[in-house]
Amino acid sequence: MSRLLHPAVGTGAMLAMVAGLSAVVFSIDPEQAPALPSNVRELAPAVDAPAGAFAAPRPRNAIYYAAITDRPLFAPTRRPDVMDAPPGPEAEPEPDREIAFAPPPPQVRLLGALQTGTSASALLSIEGGAPVWVPEGADIEGWRMSEVSATSVVLTADDRSLRLEMYPQ
Repeated sequence: MSRLLHPAVGTGAMLAMVAGLSAVVFSIDPEQAPALPSNVRELAPAVDAPAGAFAAPRPRNAIYYAAITDRPLFAPTRRPDVMDAPPGPEAEPEPDREIAFAPPPPQVRLLGALQTGTSASALLSIEGGAPVWVPEGADIEGWRMSEVSATSVVLTADDRSLRLEMYPQ
């Protein structure tokens, strides 16, 4: 019995609280409501609305929109305001020059090496593909295989080098 009584008491208390608040809110006379503070702007009444109805705020003067109409936001001729420009002499733009960067290291895995007399080759898996034999001096995605030893290869591009070990530590 007590398990059924607790929820009923809680629900009854909440309903009584809501009823009391509703009675207080709806008993306030709008004519006796306190005045709005001076920093709060009241909405203008609608032109053909009954007394007590509210409409959208009055439109602002044209001076308020002058900055927008003088420099439309999405116009292709829009330029920064003169006052927004940083002070000081204008710097000469640097001439466009082409800067060559070494390509990123390729995703290569060394699977084996073969040295026969004067030539050497390495068995490589490039970017997870099937293994292929690549001769020393060949180009792999912008990197040159410059050295092949029994357990490693060296790839070079410009002044950078990358050593691939068959058995990495």
